[in-house]
Amino acid sequence: MSRATLGFLVLFGCTQSIPAAEPLRFRFTAGQVMNYSVRQTTTVQETLPDDRAGKSGSLTTGTTTTKLGLTRKWEVKAVDAQGVATLEMAITELRQEIIRPGPADQNGKPTTDTIVLDSTTAEGRKQMAEYLNKPIVTVKLDPRGQLIAAQSTSGASHRLTAELPFRFTLPEAVPH
Repeated sequence: MSRATLGFLVLFGCTQSIPAAEPLRFRFTAGQVMNYSVRQTTTVQETLPDDRAGKSGSLTTGTTTTKLGLTRKWEVKAVDAQGVATLEMAITELRQEIIRPGPADQNGKPTTDTIVLDSTTAEGRKQMAEYLNKPIVTVKLDPRGQLIAAQSTSGASHRLTAELPFRFTLPEAVPH
């Protein structure tokens, strides 16, 4: 018996003894809470005319960087008999840092300005009190993670059709 034939028989025998697997499904439970952290950095470079004394006609490039970090809390509010879950999402923590070109210093060298908004500080909590720890979107997901319905306090729920709450859906059946 050739090695290839033996390999085929072993593989065939193994696959025949594996019971049909149940398809993967999300199993949400009412009251369940899931926290996710998101970190995003955006950098923009902009080239503009440099009109400082003696530099007419030249260009200067400035860079602005925005760093955003937030924590999202998804809470399962209800699950029906078919496994369709109603979830609410709230932002529990947010930090935004913007670093942009500032005015030239006394020697004409470029500087940067930094603006920070941080919900872990007293000032940041006060500025964001209206938005933090309050449901901003409610979704209904089927057991595969497919979006059935979405409702947002800001009216931006339509973007969830392209950007799913958990980034993927499970396949209808187990791949073979």
